[in-house]
Order: sequence, then structure tokens, then C-alpha cells
Amino acid sequence: MYKIAVIGPESTGKSALTEALAAHFEGDLVPEYARTYVEALNRHYEFEDVCAIAHKQIEFENAYAENKSPGYVFFDTDLIITKVWFDYCYNRVPEFVDNQLKKGFFDLYLICEPDLPWEPDPVREHGTDREYFFERYSQEVIKTGKPMIKINGSGYLRTARAIQAINHFIKNTNMNAKDTLETVRQLADVHSMKEICHQQLMNNPMPSTSILSEIVNLTRAVLFPGYFGDAGVNSDTMLYHIGVNVDKLQSLLFKQIKAGLCFEAVSEDQICDDTDRVARQKTLNFIQGLPEIRKKLHTDIIAAYNGDPAAKSFGEVIFCYPSIRAISSYRIANALLRDDVPLIPRIITEMAHSETGIDIHPGATIDEFFTIDHGTGVVIGETARIGRNVKMFQGVTLGAKSFPLDENGNPIKGIDRHPKIGNDVIIYSNSTILGNIKVGDGAVIGGNIWVDQDVAPGAKLIQRKP
Repeated sequence: MYKIAVIGPESTGKSALTEALAAHFEGDLVPEYARTYVEALNRHYEFEDVCAIAHKQIEFENAYAENKSPGYVFFDTDLIITKVWFDYCYNRVPEFVDNQLKKGFFDLYLICEPDLPWEPDPVREHGTDREYFFERYSQEVIKTGKPMIKINGSGYLRTARAIQAINHFIKNTNMNAKDTLETVRQLADVHSMKEICHQQLMNNPMPSTSILSEIVNLTRAVLFPGYFGDAGVNSDTMLYHIGVNVDKLQSLLFKQIKAGLCFEAVSEDQICDDTDRVARQKTLNFIQGLPEIRKKLHTDIIAAYNGDPAAKSFGEVIFCYPSIRAISSYRIANALLRDDVPLIPRIITEMAHSETGIDIHPGATIDEFFTIDHGTGVVIGETARIGRNVKMFQGVTLGAKSFPLDENGNPIKGIDRHPKIGNDVIIYSNSTILGNIKVGDGAVIGGNIWVDQDVAPGAKLIQRKP
């Protein structure tokens, strides 16, 4: 008997999908017990209530554990949902829950994406955190080593995709189950990758690139309403839309900052009750700094508009120019880095690198009225400093020379190794400027120039004609 769990965040159509699948495959249906239990309470649930729900779920699983008859059984949610529930609400997971999950009861997980509209009801709690829980559930399924298929779409399309996924899974399982299982076991062997494998402590989630992408988009929507996010924003609804986005941004960012702090911890002693307080304060610091970030970005937009005769309006610059996306991500990441938020800033700028082809390290220092024309291939290193009203073109590198090694032959990190660019400097395409050198105010560096020595203020470097 194939045992299939349908899981996902709240209001993602799990129950309707489970019922439809059981009917289509003429299989057994195990409905969601947690909803039934909580709806029967005349009070808010407590830790012991979630334990009771978990025990009942295990009882349902045990009833099918030894069933070797052909057919299907579909579970509406499973213990993974309950495990995350324990961790999220109480910061601890009972051992019996983890022990049951290690048994690997299910053959397949269908995880519903949060692409359906939120429908509130008295039992649901986390309408603004569905992306976070989707990511948490996905990570927990990966830990089980069991196959997982993400299901999206609405109505019949959602059901049809789930049916197709199950049929494909059954076909492949019958063909190569043993070989696949052995491959999965090899890939799941943490000892084979212990040099690079990171073990997060105390069941804290890793930072999530999908949630960080949402955070960047929310921040852009707050800084430039209408250009990013809801295009229907106007002066009458501005306060409401920004308020909603800031509220959601604050919730998501707090959890990602906390994940970054936990990722950097090397022992459980470093993860303490104070981590929440530190993460909340850094989140508040970032929110309070948004007006200053927008002020700097406004100058960058003006610089891009004034520096490109093809630009028809400031709005066109915001909508179309990859440099604005890259610089906005940099200014977001730089604000977090200056507040000693670990890891998260680097992820944000590397996502912008993938999005735009522009690589700006969050540790670089960049003044106002900065613009990059075209942009593809620009690299700005960690210790670079760029003055006011600087313009670059595509392919420019502000990089480091080969840096020195210590007595053990390891690179010496943390040294000042990138160029310092003065005010009112123009650097044309594909020029490479290397090392901790100075380019003086008002200098112009022509295209395809290699620079590894100081450049005097007002100097013009161009290639000699043959």
C-alpha cells in the first residue's frame, strides 16, 4: 500500500486535495485530526494538546504501518506539520515525534504551495507566514530522505497535477526503487561531505533564499510603492500599503536575521534566549533606517537619469534599469551588515548578482549619486570605497590583487585590498582597477584600461593610439 501525505501551510487546499486524490485512486483517507481536536476545545491549545494530537497521528500511522495490501492511503497533514508546530510555538520538539519521523512511514510527500488566496477561519493563525512554513516543511521532508513533489495551481488544475505526480512517482518507483534509494542514502550521508556540511543547532532553520527574495521585493515595494509590489497603489492608499508591507517585512526579516545569527553560532551556548531580542532589535534598526536608504536611492536614480540620454523619466529608470535593482539590494544589504547581521547581507547581494549580473559586495562603501550604466559584469569588492557622483560602465572591476599568505600558506583575510574611488569619477567599460590604490577626484579612466597604481585627481587615462 502506498502511503502518501498531503502537507503544506494553512489555506493551501490540503483537505480538498486529499479528498479528491482518495476518490480518484479509490484509496483510504485519513482526515486532519488537529483541526478536529482544536475546534472541540473551549480554550486556546497548550503544549499538552499538541502532544495529544501527535500521539493520535502516530496511532493513525501505526494502523497502516504493516498493511501490505495493494492500494493507497492519503493522510491530510502528518507529523512534520506537528513537529514544526512544536518548534515554532514552544521552541522544543518531543523526542517521540522525532523518533516516529525517523521511521520513514510515508512513501511520498505532496507539499502544497501557498499560491491560493488566504481564507481566514477561527483555527488558522499564520496568514502572513505561509512562505516561511512552506520552506520549513520542505526542509523537514528533505531530512526524511523521502520523495517530495510541490503542487501548485488552483481548482481542478491542482488536483490534476497531483494525480500526474503520483502516477509518475509510482511508475518510477516500480522501475528503479532500489537503485534510487541507494543513491539517496549516499547523498544523505553527512560524513561524505563533513568538510562543507553545516549542521544547524537546536533545530533552528537555515536562512531561506526564497524568503530573502520576498524580503528584498517587499523592501523595494516600501521604498518605491507601485513600481514594485502592488501596481494599484495611489496617494489615497499609500499609507495602508506601506503599513501592510512593513508589517510583513518586519515579521519575515526577524526570522531570517535570527536564522543568520544561529547559522554563525558554533555551539549551543551561543544560541540563547537573548538571540530573539538581538534579532528583533536589528530588525527594528533596519526598519527605522528605511527612510535613509530611500534618500540615497533617490540620488542614485537621479544620477542614472542624468547620466543616460536614453532615459525618458525617473520612472523608466526605476522600472527598467538593472543597476537600480543591484544598488537597491546593495544598500539594503549594507544597512544590515553595518548592524553586524551575519550571512544575510551576502546572500542578498549575491541574489542581486544572479538577477542583474552586477556583483557588489555588501561591505563596500558607496556614497550618494552612484550609477552604473548597462551594468553587466561590474564587480565591486568588499573593501572598495566609492565617493559621491561616480559613474561606471559595464564590465568594470574594482578588485584585489593576489593577497598575501600567512606562515601556513593560508590566505590572510580581512585586509584592506580594494580601490578607493574619489568624487566625480567616471570609469568606462571593461576597465580593471586592482589593489588598495586611490583614484583622485574628477579622474576619468577610459575603456579597457588596467590600473594598479594611484591615479591623480583630474587625470585622464586612455589607451595610446598605435
